[in-house]
Amino acid sequence: MAQVRNEALRTQLLECAIRHFSSRGYVAANMLEIAEEVGVTRGPLYYYFSSKAELYLAAAEYATSEMKKNYERILVAEHPVRSVLREDFAYCLQNRDNFFSSFQTGRGIPDISGIWNAFSQWLLSRKHEVFAAAKARGELREDCDIAELITFIYVFYHGVNHTAALSARLDGFSGSMLSDPTEFFMRIVAERYLA
Repeated sequence: MAQVRNEALRTQLLECAIRHFSSRGYVAANMLEIAEEVGVTRGPLYYYFSSKAELYLAAAEYATSEMKKNYERILVAEHPVRSVLREDFAYCLQNRDNFFSSFQTGRGIPDISGIWNAFSQWLLSRKHEVFAAAKARGELREDCDIAELITFIYVFYHGVNHTAALSARLDGFSGSMLSDPTEFFMRIVAERYLA
């Protein structure tokens, strides 16, 4: 008797795999542990994904698809740019431990760079479109360079992550930035980019 596909189970397996790949990396992630955590045997897991490599690629596709859905909700050209910037940065912080933060390359690890690059290019284009609309409405300063703003967001986000990691091990870092990084970010953006 043929097994019927269960999309809810497939999604559970993907979400669990993302957690395992994110926390352990590709090599250390274990198919049996993923199946057991979801409450199934290896049979259903291998019904949907014939190998760990196939699961990894499917997890990358699923992760970018979910991020794209969330960004489509956040990056709306008609929304006030101040709220778009706040939501964008907050979303990045909430998802700092996502699948791609542990993106690995190397021998025996499936190459997901094409999946990640396609998503990144889409995101860059979408942000450019949203910020260009905001500039046209007069919400951004006339001298605002949109490419610079997008780069600033990316650099600031990674700086917060790096500083948070360092501050756990070292003394002397600014507590204000780490206690409420979104507000800190918004103050800087307002001074430099907002009209």
